[in-house]
Amino acid sequence: MKIKKKVIYKRFITSRKNQKNFSAEYVIKLKAIFKKKHKIFSRLNKRNLSLIFICTVSGLLALFYIAFLFNFAYKYFTFEYSNNFDNPQKEINVLKAPEQSILNVFCYVHALHSGCKDIHLTGVNNKNYILYPMANYKIAGIVIAKNTALSDKTSDISPIDVGLAWGKMALPEYNKYRNFHSAGRIMYWDSGMETIPLSKEEYKDNYSHNHLIPANINIQNALMSLKLNEKVYLEGSLVFVHSKGMVDWNSSLSRTDKGFVGISGGSCEIFHVTKVRIGNKYYE
Repeated sequence: MKIKKKVIYKRFITSRKNQKNFSAEYVIKLKAIFKKKHKIFSRLNKRNLSLIFICTVSGLLALFYIAFLFNFAYKYFTFEYSNNFDNPQKEINVLKAPEQSILNVFCYVHALHSGCKDIHLTGVNNKNYILYPMANYKIAGIVIAKNTALSDKTSDISPIDVGLAWGKMALPEYNKYRNFHSAGRIMYWDSGMETIPLSKEEYKDNYSHNHLIPANINIQNALMSLKLNEKVYLEGSLVFVHSKGMVDWNSSLSRTDKGFVGISGGSCEIFHVTKVRIGNKYYE
């Protein structure tokens, strides 16, 4: 009967007396296996294990340090959104993509709201709303569409929709191709998409439709004054909106999703705005 090597070896290392139960041929094979394994494990002594541990830790620390330097260099040598609000000498830079940082992963799963900071608002009709910030959000762009003729349930706290473009889409030479309009919480690209001299990758993810929730009347007046092709910088948070008797309103957290998804939210940004810059004028 053929006995598996692992079983034989296990029996062998359990008790040397087991050698008597096998033939001389098996004993020779067992000794060869044992010597082979012994040579492998003998190399992993305490000194070698210590060296392996030190090298592993050193490698991980080096990777973290490189990542830190890369992040520092990126922030130092590239445009910082804080300059759009804090530095009036610099013109609003609309060439950079929006900046987003997730606040709490549970806020993204709007059924949980575990540990989420909530914002309580009362609309013009004295209806109460709860806003759950899902991500900090900053955007600088060109106004490509604007709609203040809103009469749905959410217009109580969000009286204006604004379409914004950034990157190459925001350059003046492409004004004639940016023929958008906003109506009924949807933004449409009426004409110019077929003829715009940009690759699909350069324009398809460089614009967004934003349902704006002003933090106060001062910011609301500033947003209402926006004009087409005007540069603007907005800062605040992307939110999930809940109110009794209303379908929950959920913001997109991506600039790459497009299409109509209804009032429940999805491809549009539900944007609670706390800071605005228009030209050299600031509102908060």
